[in-house]
Amino acid sequence: MNPAKQASFTVRLRSEPTDNITIYVASSDTSEGTVSDSSLTFTTTNWNADQTVTITGVADNLSDGDQSYAIRLLADNTTSDLGYKYVDPADVTLKNLDTEMGGYYVSSVPGDT
Repeated sequence: MNPAKQASFTVRLRSEPTDNITIYVASSDTSEGTVSDSSLTFTTTNWNADQTVTITGVADNLSDGDQSYAIRLLADNTTSDLGYKYVDPADVTLKNLDTEMGGYYVSSVPGDT
């Protein structure tokens, strides 16, 4: 992902819950990427609708190479729905591309060698 650009993914439940299901969303490294929402809540009425998480790459102004980070998804274990309690969705791994990396142009000069 290029800094200042956005990417997104969706999350939805596989089955209708008996209680609200909240999934917390966080970046493992906010100096590389940030998320649009800190949580997603699924209910008995919206459980089968996709909810979108948008990630924005951060330009850190460092020549540190491409940096991997994760968007962590953590289920709220206070739900009374035993089908979803203690079941965390998979994290999403991203890479923030280093656009600040310096470089050199080397070219030959005509003439004797």
